[in-house]
Amino acid sequence: MSATHFLIYLLSFFILFIVEINCIIINTSNGFIENINKKEKIFQIQEELFIDNINVIDIKSSSFSLSGKSIKSVLSFINSITFSENCENIEIKDITINGDLYFHNNKKIIFQNVIYNGVFISNNENLNKIPSIEIHNSELHLSNRSNGFEINNYHVNINNSNFYGNNKYNLYLLKSNGIKDHFTTININNSYFNGNYFNSGIQSSYTNITCFNTKFEKLFNTKILNGGAALSLSYTNCLLNSTEFNNNYSESYGGSIYLKYTYNTTINNIDFKNTTGFLAGHAIAIYSDNEYTTTTTITNANQIGNPIRNKFNTEGTFLYSYGENTLRIDEYNGVDLNTGSVMSFEGDPNVELKKFEINRIYMKSEGSVIRNFNPKKRGAIVNLNTSHFNDIVQDYDSYSAILFSTSAGKMIITSSKFENINGYRSGLTYQENRGVMHLSHVDIINVYSKWPEPLFFNNNQDQDDSANPCMEFTEFNIYNVFQDGVIFHSAGAVMTVSNAYFYRIHECYKFNNCNSFKEPLDEKYEAAIINFNDPSTRIMFSSLTFDEVYGKTGIILKSGMLIISGISVQNSYFENGFINISKRYTPDGQYMIGFMYFLNNLSYRGTFLHIEEINTNIVPGLDLSGIEFTNNRASNYGGVFYSNAKGSSKINSISFNGCSFKNNTALLGNIVYAFDNIHKPNLDGSISMYEQAMINNVVTNPTHLKFDNYNQKNTIEIYSGDNINSEYLVSLYDDFGNKFQIDSYNNLKIENLIFYELSIYGDSNAKILGSHSNYCMNNTCSFKNLQVVGNPGDYSLELKLVTFGQFEKFENNNIAMNIKIKECDKEGYINSYRNGINIKSCYIPQCNTCNLGKCINDNLCNCANTKFTGLTCSERYKQKRPIIIDIIISLIAYLLISITIIVTMFAFFFKNEEIVKAASFDFLILILIGLLLNYVYVLVLVKEKYSNLDCFLSFVLNNCGFSFVFGSIITKTYRIYYIFSIDKKMDIRVNNIIKYSFVLGLLLFHSLMTLIQILTSKFTSIIAIDADEKEYNTCQNSDIKILSLLLNIFIIIAGAYYAYGIRNLNQKFKEPLSVPIYAYIIYILLLYIMKIVDNNKLVYYFDSIGTLIYSSIVIYYLYVVKLKKLYYKYNQKDGYSAFFKSYRSIVMASENKFDIYISRDC
Repeated sequence: MSATHFLIYLLSFFILFIVEINCIIINTSNGFIENINKKEKIFQIQEELFIDNINVIDIKSSSFSLSGKSIKSVLSFINSITFSENCENIEIKDITINGDLYFHNNKKIIFQNVIYNGVFISNNENLNKIPSIEIHNSELHLSNRSNGFEINNYHVNINNSNFYGNNKYNLYLLKSNGIKDHFTTININNSYFNGNYFNSGIQSSYTNITCFNTKFEKLFNTKILNGGAALSLSYTNCLLNSTEFNNNYSESYGGSIYLKYTYNTTINNIDFKNTTGFLAGHAIAIYSDNEYTTTTTITNANQIGNPIRNKFNTEGTFLYSYGENTLRIDEYNGVDLNTGSVMSFEGDPNVELKKFEINRIYMKSEGSVIRNFNPKKRGAIVNLNTSHFNDIVQDYDSYSAILFSTSAGKMIITSSKFENINGYRSGLTYQENRGVMHLSHVDIINVYSKWPEPLFFNNNQDQDDSANPCMEFTEFNIYNVFQDGVIFHSAGAVMTVSNAYFYRIHECYKFNNCNSFKEPLDEKYEAAIINFNDPSTRIMFSSLTFDEVYGKTGIILKSGMLIISGISVQNSYFENGFINISKRYTPDGQYMIGFMYFLNNLSYRGTFLHIEEINTNIVPGLDLSGIEFTNNRASNYGGVFYSNAKGSSKINSISFNGCSFKNNTALLGNIVYAFDNIHKPNLDGSISMYEQAMINNVVTNPTHLKFDNYNQKNTIEIYSGDNINSEYLVSLYDDFGNKFQIDSYNNLKIENLIFYELSIYGDSNAKILGSHSNYCMNNTCSFKNLQVVGNPGDYSLELKLVTFGQFEKFENNNIAMNIKIKECDKEGYINSYRNGINIKSCYIPQCNTCNLGKCINDNLCNCANTKFTGLTCSERYKQKRPIIIDIIISLIAYLLISITIIVTMFAFFFKNEEIVKAASFDFLILILIGLLLNYVYVLVLVKEKYSNLDCFLSFVLNNCGFSFVFGSIITKTYRIYYIFSIDKKMDIRVNNIIKYSFVLGLLLFHSLMTLIQILTSKFTSIIAIDADEKEYNTCQNSDIKILSLLLNIFIIIAGAYYAYGIRNLNQKFKEPLSVPIYAYIIYILLLYIMKIVDNNKLVYYFDSIGTLIYSSIVIYYLYVVKLKKLYYKYNQKDGYSAFFKSYRSIVMASENKFDIYISRDC
């Protein structure tokens, strides 16, 4: 061991020995109170000591040293400890203290390795020699009181210490202040301040502050406080180095730092993360007035904002400055800055900004990346250099400049780049009043705005320095602008643009989705390149390139001075020309345009110069010199120049001198399209008369019409009413013999159509039939298939234009062809009125068909000597039946119905008579029902027209009537035949089902046939043709009906057989049943003979009359004969009256039985 080391150990041992000798160990609260004022003693707390004395502990010893055995030693007290002025030196170390400390005029205060929970306030009133406070390796926590740590008129050294806030608003963690003539110093190193989202950080005035390697976070500054959540500094000199500010918020100015009336502030290597100033300055706010010179220098600053966009707008998401401040910032990196202007300068500051790199900026309201406003004198002077801004968004429904805005002063932007700019109604720069904007070596790439607004808006109407440009752009490039607002808008003053490149401007035109297409025309987007209209405006363009620029027009000439020289316009589209002159504006300025390259440009009319709607002498004198026009094309008229000016306008005051024209094309006028030869520009200084006379080089408005395929010396001869079938073509021509082309169907616009009318006049009366007006298309006005009616003579057929579409009206707008209408003396022709007019036509009658008739006029035939009728002999005669016969048959049918009903009544009332019983009363009634069906069948037959329902009824009535009548007769005949010829012992008392089974079987069979035809829709009413080619109505049934006919014939044959078998029986045991059967056989044979003859009338007569005859025979032989016998029976007894007395007695008996039946039921 060396001698030096030995001496050090020895000295240390000696010091510890001295300390131990002077050290008082405190174990109780009374011991602490009793010993604290002993002079020059060191007090040591061993473990935990709690002093419950409610009185203030006043320490008056000349020095005081308090320590703990370790940091775990704790001193707590209820009230507070006060260090009086007599206690000059105070040292607290290696201890935890809970309680408030008050220091008054003490010369030196040291906190070393202390955990402090409470509030200490230190006041010094002795300014001759500033005392100091040192805080080392300590941790200070504010107690839950509405007060922070306060240090007044002390030099402060804070090293490796942490400060923590409480839950009370409106206070600072630390306030350290000097006074105006006695600045104090604050040195902070390797420390940490945490406001718990309730407290602000450090407030200081009249101090010199240095802060190194320190972090400020979770600090909150309310409106009541001065601003600056982390640092609120006024009248200070400040040096910050390697300092972090995280998650701080101010309700007023300065999210982290607020500098008010500061002198010199230097900030190096500073980081901000999620710091917010509600009113202004998310990171820093600077305030001064004219009495103070504030200088702030910032180097290497970094800021990370909040990616969640705020609902409020802030002036300066990075920095806000008010007053005459001097600000220099070198190297700044920012990301996610929102919501508001990035840097806002109010008043008259001097600002130098260099090496800025910012990504993701979001602004609302009038926010800009850099905003100068509210000047006091000259306004802000801002220099931005060597910077890059990317992904900038502005969300505002009114116009605002997204990059730079100034109302006075000067903005100088150099060597910077701005990319991916997105807005709603956004331009790029705005300047007004006396604001000056200089851009040099600036690139702007990818600009989008939903609605069109001027990109660079110059509103310097009161500029006081007319000699110097208020807008000066040089070495400037802008690419990919999607919105279609005008590039430059100038309302006055001087602007110069040189050495600039404009590429892909107004890209929305490419995709046909510019929102301006839906809006009324406005000066914000009427011109693509520049809009100006003030006599004081002076614009100078030189050495520029406009490449792929799109718009309605490039420049509209208005009031002001425009000088264009040495520029190139290429690959662009200007719908109405690069330069536009219109009567809507007075072009009374001065214009010098020359030495240009104008190539590969497109337009609708006039790629370079477009003049429209001018009738008076308002065309300015233009000397267009040294311009090369190459490969320009107008889809309509005027490959280079278009004008419809006329009247007194002096278009010839526009001259092209020393210009060249190569491969310029248009539908009409490859170089020039003008109203007429008088109103075209002067081309003599550029191309020869020979070149001007070449086809389609120089074209004027149409002056006359010509037929393309008709010689006007020829005459077309026709008969009245003939069609002019050939197609004749009429085209429009100008004075130079150029044939005009008109929009094709693919480019059809109703306002561009040329309509014409055809008329005829001449020796007599003539008329054009059908449509005599149409529109011109496919290069010509054409007409064909024109029908002319008139009296014989010579006529002129005239075509006259009634609208002129996209052309101007001209006088020689009609043309005629010669027409001769010949006498109608051609064989086979007739001269008659047709088409509903009172002029005869000469024509061959035309009939679609006449069958066997002769055509005598249009669709009119002579049907004589044919079996047809109608205008075209296409209709048949209707078959007629004698109506009297139909009436007689109907009357007979109704008469027989009446007789049948009467007979039914008699049969009912005499049913108990032997003669009726023997005839089987039940079958007699069934036969009468069948007869009634027969009569109804006849009434259906007598109809002249049948419906499908009538066809159904005739089939059903015919077969059901047959079933009831002959089913009953055959059943009765068979029973008599069976009893007397086969089984003479037969019991005639059988049940009703067997008795009526034959009749029921017939009805079921015919019902089945009917059902089959219903399901197959075979009951159909049709029109048939008889032998005389006359049509009549009949029914068409299914072929299955033959089964019903065959069954009926079979039954009749069986009935005839049985009737013949009982012919020799005693008259007592039989009825005359054979006569009706034989009558039906005769009826059916004659009926089918008539059907074979194929005479529907005879079929009808035999069917209806035959049915009535055989039905009458049945009534007579089965009923009338019996009634006669009954009559004779009663007549032999009592005479005629006895028969009716018996009838009345039977009726009365029946009524009595009915009454009894009713009474019984009731």
